Amino acid sequence: YAVGLFFLGVTWAGTAIMAFISIKKKKIELHKEWMVRSYVITFAFVTFRVIEDVLKVTTEYSNVDVLTLMSWTSWAIPLFIAITTLVVMALMLPTSTMAQDATKVDSKHYSVEFENDEIRVLRIKYGPGETSVMHYHPRGYAFFVTDYEISFKIPNGDIIEASGKAGQSMWSDAGQHLPTNIGKNPLEVLQVEFKTKPMKSKKKHKQ
Repeated sequence: YAVGLFFLGVTWAGTAIMAFISIKKKKIELHKEWMVRSYVITFAFVTFRVIEDVLKVTTEYSNVDVLTLMSWTSWAIPLFIAITTLVVMALMLPTSTMAQDATKVDSKHYSVEFENDEIRVLRIKYGPGETSVMHYHPRGYAFFVTDYEISFKIPNGDIIEASGKAGQSMWSDAGQHLPTNIGKNPLEVLQVEFKTKPMKSKKKHKQ
């Protein structure tokens, strides 16, 4: 079991290092994920000690079978608690918040610049390292007022990074994302959101 504890310690150091590297690169969401892993392993050591103290009182814990049980349960219990907690939190989060208007769930970074029956123009401002919450945008067009280095976490957990220069623009399909400004400078974007559905192209009839 000593070998198992040694590799548990190595894994703990590895997760802590990855969390540190992620936050240095301003990858906030990735940092959080590595910290969760690090917490699980940290509590594995605590769980091991608790089980050891209990077994000292209740049984002879020096045999191989008991030591093996201690090694497995010391990380399995914290892992189960962490996963259960994350699942419960996800279930308690109302489904509607996953697709809410950016200006309602994150008014700090999103404001309405112009709006009519057909379009809405948002002014988006992020400070260095600032992040948002998961929100929804209809299809639209984004114009970058400043240089940008940004990451987008999408609902399936994937993280997409993008960078470019001021003056660039791009089309964006409707969807949900969680943006983070991973650059060292403020980020500003003008985003045009279309309210109307795209017109279907008419097929040409052969004469």
